[in-house]
Amino acid sequence: MLGLTWFFSISHMPTAQHYYGGVMLCLVFMMFGLRIPFRLACLSCVVSLAYLGWVLCSLHFLDEAARSLIFILLVSCVLLGLLGLFQLQKEERRSYLLALELQRDHRQLQQGFKYLQQISTVDGLTGLFNRRYFDQQLHAFWERRLQQQEDIALLFVDVDYFKFYNDSQGHQMGDETLIKVAQVISRHASARQGCAARYGGEEFVLLLRGCNLSQTMALAEQIRSEVEALALPHPSSGCSTVVTISIGIALAHASINQQPDWLVSTADAAVYQAKRQGRNQVVAMHSCQPLAG
Repeated sequence: MLGLTWFFSISHMPTAQHYYGGVMLCLVFMMFGLRIPFRLACLSCVVSLAYLGWVLCSLHFLDEAARSLIFILLVSCVLLGLLGLFQLQKEERRSYLLALELQRDHRQLQQGFKYLQQISTVDGLTGLFNRRYFDQQLHAFWERRLQQQEDIALLFVDVDYFKFYNDSQGHQMGDETLIKVAQVISRHASARQGCAARYGGEEFVLLLRGCNLSQTMALAEQIRSEVEALALPHPSSGCSTVVTISIGIALAHASINQQPDWLVSTADAAVYQAKRQGRNQVVAMHSCQPLAG
């Protein structure tokens, strides 16, 4: 714009007044083509209009009416251009803020969805997975067992004489005991990438893959001894003075062609057998069908 104004100033031809049309085009391109910041556009227009006013005052071959007309047209162009640029950048800022709000709302929705997923799959008391999630994982483990030809094991854990414990110690102490037992099971589940869940009441399950019978027996015995080592007093127990657990084990080999529920039934039969044998012990089932009661 300054260059066109300079050409306008050094020309003494009567038609030189039409150079202001090029200045107006430069103004429009600067504001709407380059999209320069509004403050920079204001500064550029002030400098350009000041220089143009000085040039117009020094052009004696133009009459005052022509000079006034040129200046008024350029000032009008500047004002309209700045107003349009201001509105345009205002809308851009508004769109940017709306995009940020949409991103924030999307993150909140994702967090809410994750929270809903969590509360729908996690037991509220112990922090372990609930039975619904365990059933899903059982089918997933079962399908993977057939595809990868690996054994899976299920530990069915039952707190011994827990009803008597609740009656004598109170439900609050009973809940705290379930939490501590769940923490022991959860540690071993995390270490072996297994799935630990609260099956119902005082019953827990631990689903493992890639474990043979001896490994599973050793793990179950370790869990049983760790719970016993918590030394939680249980005056109403019929097998110990502290809280203990009975564990039933079922192992599904890759060659077993059964439904996934067979694994739960077998482990349940095993823990029932442990109770019949005096509780506070580990029992494994080897047959392909659960034992009869």
